[in-house]
Parts: sequence; C-alpha cells; structure tokens
Amino acid sequence: KNGQSNDAMLIFKAASMTFKRAEGSIRGMEIEVRSMRGGPDKKSCFNKSQQYKNDLTALRKTFNQIFRKVSKSESGLSLIEDTREVLSSTEEISRDVLNDLLYQRQSLLRANENVNDIRDDTEEARGIMKEIALRGARH
Repeated sequence: KNGQSNDAMLIFKAASMTFKRAEGSIRGMEIEVRSMRGGPDKKSCFNKSQQYKNDLTALRKTFNQIFRKVSKSESGLSLIEDTREVLSSTEEISRDVLNDLLYQRQSLLRANENVNDIRDDTEEARGIMKEIALRGARH
C-alpha cells in the first residue's frame, strides 16, 4: 500500500513539473505573439496560444481531480480488502446454506416418493378389502 502511495506522489510531482514547463512554453508563445506585427497571423497565433492555455488549464484541473480521487481510493483500499474478506466469508456461508437446502430438497423428494408409495399400497389394500367384503357377502 505504501509503495502505491509513493508511486502516486512521484507521478503527481512529475506531472506538476510537466505542467509548469508547458505553462512556461505557453508564456513564451504569448511573448512571441505580442512581438509579432499585426495582421491575420498574429491574431491566429494569439487565438492558438489562448486555446493552448485553456486546454492546459482544463487538463491540469482534470488531472488534479483524478489525483484526488486516486488518493481517496488508496485510503479506502483497506476498507475494500475488509469487504472482500467479508464477501469471501459470505460466499462460504452461502455455499453451506445451498448444500443444506439441496439435502433438504432431496429428503423432501424421498418423503414425497414414500407418501406416493404408501398411497398406492393403501389403494391396493382397499381394493383387496373390497374384494374380500364382496366374497364374504356372496357366501
């Protein structure tokens, strides 16, 4: 975890330095544009330098937002690891419950078969009893 945090800081510092160099380059462009003679080229170069400046500002803002999110994410890694452990435990319990339910289902199916067998035997016994009663009534 600590190594990841150090890596993130190194990336942040390197990006900050790159942003500063880019800002310096844009300032240099602005100075060059100011020293140009008037005309369409100067206006075009001025517009481009302003667009570069706006793009760089937006990029830096986006980078800073992402870096803050990454920092928050790293601080939440231990929570995620704890959650994974709970999830693993929950999965194990779920498997045990499913196995118990499967066993109970099999028991219920066997009990249902036994009830059907007893019902068939009872019907057969009733038939035999009726025959005996009819024979007894004839004789």
